[in-house]
Amino acid sequence: MIQKEIVNQICEHADKEGSGYKNWYCGIAFKPTERLFNDHNVPEKNSWWIHRNAQTEQNARDTEQYLLKQGFKGGEGGGDSITIYIYAYKILSTTIE
Repeated sequence: MIQKEIVNQICEHADKEGSGYKNWYCGIAFKPTERLFNDHNVPEKNSWWIHRNAQTEQNARDTEQYLLKQGFKGGEGGGDSITIYIYAYKILSTTIE
Protein backbone atom coordinates (compact mmCIF):
# COMPACT_ATOMS: atom_id res chain seq x y z
CA MET A 1 0.00 0.00 0.00
CA ILE A 2 1.29 3.45 -0.91
CA GLN A 3 2.03 5.44 2.23
CA LYS A 4 0.54 8.79 1.23
CA GLU A 5 1.81 10.58 4.33
CA ILE A 6 5.36 9.45 3.52
CA VAL A 7 4.93 10.45 -0.14
CA ASN A 8 3.75 13.88 0.96
CA GLN A 9 6.67 14.32 3.37
CA ILE A 10 9.26 13.28 0.80
CA CYS A 11 7.73 15.36 -1.98
CA GLU A 12 7.40 18.42 0.27
CA HIS A 13 11.06 18.03 1.28
CA ALA A 14 12.15 17.79 -2.37
CA ASP A 15 9.89 20.72 -3.29
CA LYS A 16 11.60 22.89 -0.65
CA GLU A 17 14.95 22.15 -2.30
CA GLY A 18 13.45 23.25 -5.60
CA SER A 19 15.40 21.50 -8.37
CA GLY A 20 12.64 19.07 -9.36
CA TYR A 21 12.12 15.38 -8.75
CA LYS A 22 14.30 14.43 -11.73
CA ASN A 23 17.27 15.59 -9.64
CA TRP A 24 16.37 13.33 -6.71
CA TYR A 25 16.98 9.63 -6.12
CA CYS A 26 14.74 7.35 -4.05
CA GLY A 27 15.22 3.83 -2.82
CA ILE A 28 14.39 1.36 -0.09
CA ALA A 29 16.61 -0.10 2.61
CA PHE A 30 16.66 -1.83 5.97
CA LYS A 31 19.37 0.55 7.24
CA PRO A 32 18.63 3.83 5.46
CA THR A 33 21.41 5.93 7.00
CA GLU A 34 24.00 3.32 6.02
CA ARG A 35 22.59 3.26 2.52
CA LEU A 36 22.51 7.06 2.25
CA PHE A 37 25.85 7.99 3.78
CA ASN A 38 27.98 4.95 2.90
CA ASP A 39 26.59 3.41 -0.28
CA HIS A 40 25.32 6.59 -1.99
CA ASN A 41 27.97 8.92 -0.51
CA VAL A 42 25.37 11.52 0.52
CA PRO A 43 26.88 14.15 2.82
CA GLU A 44 25.23 13.89 6.23
CA LYS A 45 25.40 17.64 6.82
CA ASN A 46 24.47 20.47 4.48
CA SER A 47 22.67 18.29 1.95
CA TRP A 48 19.10 17.32 1.15
CA TRP A 49 18.01 13.82 2.23
CA ILE A 50 15.10 12.19 4.02
CA HIS A 51 14.05 8.71 5.13
CA ARG A 52 10.85 7.31 6.59
CA ASN A 53 9.65 4.00 8.03
CA ALA A 54 6.96 2.47 5.82
CA GLN A 55 6.26 -0.32 8.38
CA THR A 56 6.31 -3.19 5.86
CA GLU A 57 8.36 -4.28 2.89
CA GLN A 58 5.35 -4.07 0.58
CA ASN A 59 4.51 -0.54 1.75
CA ALA A 60 8.11 0.51 1.10
CA ARG A 61 8.08 -1.03 -2.39
CA ASP A 62 4.71 0.46 -3.32
CA THR A 63 5.74 3.90 -2.06
CA GLU A 64 9.06 3.72 -3.93
CA GLN A 65 7.26 2.74 -7.13
CA TYR A 66 4.89 5.69 -6.73
CA LEU A 67 7.78 8.15 -6.26
CA LEU A 68 9.55 6.75 -9.33
CA LYS A 69 6.43 7.45 -11.37
CA GLN A 70 6.49 11.03 -10.07
CA GLY A 71 9.93 11.50 -11.62
CA PHE A 72 12.40 10.48 -8.90
CA LYS A 73 15.43 8.55 -10.17
CA GLY A 74 16.08 5.02 -8.92
CA GLY A 75 15.01 1.51 -9.71
CA GLU A 76 12.61 -1.07 -8.42
CA GLY A 77 13.59 -4.43 -7.00
CA GLY A 78 16.25 -3.56 -4.42
CA GLY A 79 16.24 -4.59 -0.79
CA ASP A 80 14.96 -7.81 0.72
CA SER A 81 12.14 -9.07 2.94
CA ILE A 82 13.20 -6.87 5.90
CA THR A 83 13.44 -3.67 3.87
CA ILE A 84 10.94 -1.27 5.46
CA TYR A 85 12.45 2.19 4.97
CA ILE A 86 12.16 4.49 2.01
CA TYR A 87 14.74 7.20 1.47
CA ALA A 88 15.41 10.01 -0.99
CA TYR A 89 18.20 12.45 -1.60
CA LYS A 90 19.21 15.28 -3.90
CA ILE A 91 21.63 13.96 -6.48
CA LEU A 92 25.01 15.73 -6.33
CA SER A 93 28.18 15.38 -8.37
CA THR A 94 29.63 13.44 -5.39
CA THR A 95 26.73 11.03 -4.83
CA ILE A 96 26.67 7.50 -6.19
CA GLU A 97 23.46 6.40 -7.81
